[in-house]
Amino acid sequence: GSKLLEDLSMLRTKVALPLALAVLALTFGAAAAQAQHGGSVEAYVGRYEPTVTDVADGELTWGVRGGYRFTSRLGLEGTVDRLTSDEDAFKLVLTTVDLSGKLYLNPDSRAEFYLLGGPGWAFVNLDFGGRSARIADSLTLHVGLGVEFALYENFYLRPDVRGRWYEKSAADDLEVEGSLALGLRF
Repeated sequence: GSKLLEDLSMLRTKVALPLALAVLALTFGAAAAQAQHGGSVEAYVGRYEPTVTDVADGELTWGVRGGYRFTSRLGLEGTVDRLTSDEDAFKLVLTTVDLSGKLYLNPDSRAEFYLLGGPGWAFVNLDFGGRSARIADSLTLHVGLGVEFALYENFYLRPDVRGRWYEKSAADDLEVEGSLALGLRF
């Protein structure tokens, strides 16, 4: 148990944080020197396994993303994600706002694989019988991977998975979210 927690903490510190910051830095650096490629918007649903509050287990999540691709390989993306869990005595609302750098591994193919990473912020609210309280707002870092499948003209389907670390999480591990998005490039 203790050894596993130490290994997970080391993984976060030595792999997740540097990878998230490296992808974001590469994106900003290359974006300044390259031509523009275009924007995108997405709506998505997913499954989230949170531990930041230890009260919700495997909840449905949904959100919107907007991005801009500076080159065929590099882009930035903003995400607003929402999870609502209705328990017997309370209602939990977790909202995350992320900024991600994206690195496309095989640009301009029908199935474009990518890596992403960056910082975010989580807002956690609990409602007890009409009385709400904001608790445990936290800086987050995330890394992930996925694929964008071209569908018709500018539409695409995007499954992805990401790991997220919360600064204020008692568990101190990476949480996992998988999602499926329908997107439009413009």
